[in-house]
Parts: sequence; structure tokens; C-alpha cells
Amino acid sequence: MLQLRTLIGLAVVLGGAVSVACNENVGPAAQAEARDAGLDALVTSIPVDGAARGTLDPGVRIQTHPTRPMDVVSVVIKLDGDGDGLVNGSPASAGIRWHTHPGPAIVVVTGDAGSAVTIYHAGSCEEHAYETGDAFVEGDMVHSARNESGHDLVLRGTLLLPTGAAPTIFEPAEFTDCGLS
Repeated sequence: MLQLRTLIGLAVVLGGAVSVACNENVGPAAQAEARDAGLDALVTSIPVDGAARGTLDPGVRIQTHPTRPMDVVSVVIKLDGDGDGLVNGSPASAGIRWHTHPGPAIVVVTGDAGSAVTIYHAGSCEEHAYETGDAFVEGDMVHSARNESGHDLVLRGTLLLPTGAAPTIFEPAEFTDCGLS
């Protein structure tokens, strides 16, 4: 029997709708065995660095179930916290305007000690702060992300999307809620 490690967090995030397994060397026999076991997606490798455990790096190949295709998109978002407009020498803004995602986005916060991102939810104006090392899931609710920590940070996300869908759907620029634009 093929030994596969199930990524439980991902399956829980998706409410059991998608099961994912990981195996470094996945050939046709392993893929067939995974399908027979009811797995919908098979990750061929997960290159993970110590700062962003659980995110998938760009270039990771995912084979999805033939009747339930999905795209897996990895993103790296740099948010300026000290007001110089740069993070690690690259241009960055202090926040991400109001938006949604057409599928779950699993996000890990990385940065120096003291770095934090605040997620605001439109309508309720609930806010949640996530510090370096924290992970959270974004979905189809309208939300905004702000770096109010005074420290630069990087968000590393993996999005599970319907095939061909844009990873982020922005609200019109004039949309405001909770006193934020």
C-alpha cells in the first residue's frame, strides 16, 4: 500500500470537499492508487522554507481529479510597515484594498518580530490581527488587509481556485466601509 501523508489542514479548510496527498515521487501507479483511495488532488512535491511552512512555492505541480479541476496559485505579497514604500528592496504598499477570492486562500504571515497584518471584514467591520508565524484562511467575504504594525511583512498565500478564475476580485476603488477605502 502506498504511504501518503494527508494534508489535513487543507482538507479541513475545504470542508472535506477536496482531499490532498503528498508524495515526493508520484508516478502513474501512485496516481491511480490515490484516485482509487478517493483523493482529488495529488501534490508531487512541496518545497517549503522554514519561514512559510504550509505554503506552496510557485512551480509546484498539482494534478487534480479529472471531473473536479482546480488551479492552485501561490502568491507573495509584500506590505510596507515603516513608510518607506519598500520591503526587502522591492516596492510595496501598506495594504490591500477591499477584495474577495473565488476560492479559499491559505495565508502565512512572515517578517520580523512585531510584524502583523490586520484583516478587516466589510459589513461587520470585524478586525483580526495576525502576527509573524500565524496562518489564516480568506474566502469569499469582502475583506481588506492592512499593515499597521510599523514593521515590514510578507504574506505567502496558496489559493485554490476554479480553473481559469482570477485569484483576487477587487471591489471598485471608490468602495469604502469601516472608515477604510
